[in-house]
Amino acid sequence: NTIKFPDLYDAYRLYKRQLEFIAGNDEPKRWVLKCPAHLPFIENLLQVFPQAKIVWTHRDPAESLPSLSSMFRTFADMCEYSDINLYAIGSEQLLFWSAAVKKADQQLATCSANQVANVTFQNLLKDPIAVISDIYSSFGWSVSPEFKQNMIDYLDRNKNARSTIPPHLKQFHNYTLQEYGLDRAVVRRHMADYYARHLD
Repeated sequence: NTIKFPDLYDAYRLYKRQLEFIAGNDEPKRWVLKCPAHLPFIENLLQVFPQAKIVWTHRDPAESLPSLSSMFRTFADMCEYSDINLYAIGSEQLLFWSAAVKKADQQLATCSANQVANVTFQNLLKDPIAVISDIYSSFGWSVSPEFKQNMIDYLDRNKNARSTIPPHLKQFHNYTLQEYGLDRAVVRRHMADYYARHLD
């Protein structure tokens, strides 16, 4: 099976109007918007937002796919009244995201070097300030001492806040590839080019 992604130019034009409405009469500022679903539509996004900078955070699909499958399982639970086919959800997510990252790589290859930054999820967790500084540098931006201190302060506050959460409330969302009919070997086989380009 192959995925044929639609042209979303008109949808991105509407998206821009919505953002302009939200911004209202605010002073111009840099927006940071997160949405993995943009990946197969980079061409349309840049047609409407030609000055956009793109940060692509790369996480092992063997970890992200069960998370995505779990999210779509929740959607299905809310909307369907019959038994949910978890293997079908896993297969659909693998097919969609395999095609999405391939198309994203093709479209991003046409962008200028200072328009796209690639970072790994692991590096972001390990040293977020260094990763953000590298992103700024690749875009030709500077990191002011004030901004760096703000990041340090935020991370300290976040760490302190998490330390006060009672242990019984620190329950993580658990999911596995296997419950969606997948395994690491299958994921690597379908996304071999992505692993080779960004993770291996």
